[in-house]
Amino acid sequence: MSPGTNIKTLKIDGKDFSARQDETILAVARQNKIFIPTLCNLRGLTNVGACRLCLVETKARTNFFPLA
Repeated sequence: MSPGTNIKTLKIDGKDFSARQDETILAVARQNKIFIPTLCNLRGLTNVGACRLCLVETKARTNFFPLA
């Protein structure tokens, strides 16, 4: 990581993980062998986010939103 890279801390299943600002929650989960089911996030396809299977909950928002 280069100096000045903005690092975020994500909590997934009660555990803290570090991520660069440009990394997705799904990418961090996969790097750490955490399975999150997805239908529309497949290699070789653009991220659509239309199926709404891979939803996450945040403290900042009261509703769920897609990872893609």
